[in-house]
Amino acid sequence: MEGVKKYAPPITLNAISSKYFEDKVCKNEIKALQNWDGKIREIRYSANPFAIMATVYYDEAVKKGELGIFYFSKAGKNWKQFGSGFDDMKKPIF
Repeated sequence: MEGVKKYAPPITLNAISSKYFEDKVCKNEIKALQNWDGKIREIRYSANPFAIMATVYYDEAVKKGELGIFYFSKAGKNWKQFGSGFDDMKKPIF
């Protein structure tokens, strides 16, 4: 739980407790990560007036033609998870 808090966006810190991992969304993400081989395939960066963003392609998604990705943002010195973090993205969009 402390590792999750370290990289979680500040707005979600209060919601992270031991019950956080019982949520259906979290369970699906944990299952996906358990099947992941640990390799980062590619990282794409972008910027906006508020932060630098990173879209990280980490795995083929369950759906054909989509990639498993997660988002990070950096405002200041540290990278933090952006939004819910995990998502699927169509290959041509990535």
